[in-house]
Amino acid sequence: MPFSMNMMNMIGGAAGAERIHENALASASLCNEVKPGLIYFMGLQVSRGTELERRIQAGEFRKSSLGEFLQEEMEFLQHLDLENCTYYAAHMLNPVQLVGHLPNDKERLMQELRDGISQYSSQELLKYQLNLLA
Repeated sequence: MPFSMNMMNMIGGAAGAERIHENALASASLCNEVKPGLIYFMGLQVSRGTELERRIQAGEFRKSSLGEFLQEEMEFLQHLDLENCTYYAAHMLNPVQLVGHLPNDKERLMQELRDGISQYSSQELLKYQLNLLA
């Protein structure tokens, strides 16, 4: 099987907190179809002065909490069915830093996510991550 040079940037939380499962499944389905050689997974960032910031402040969009983001990443990773793909989720805003190769490292990555989740308190998992940039 030839190595795919396709790279995909996937944004967890992009569909909002109410749609984490739908976003995880749709994102995994897209990746499974495209078969990228590299997946770069990171959380939604909201820049100041953007329409999304306005929607958040108006209560029209609820950003994922830390726990919801991690749950979405776990579900996304769980539904990936790829060969020869590097999974990179080590952006400075990712609460659990992951790097591995699919499918060989999938179980290890899932365990690292579970371990990462267990390091946060219930209160921390409920807090929102408003990653507002200057």
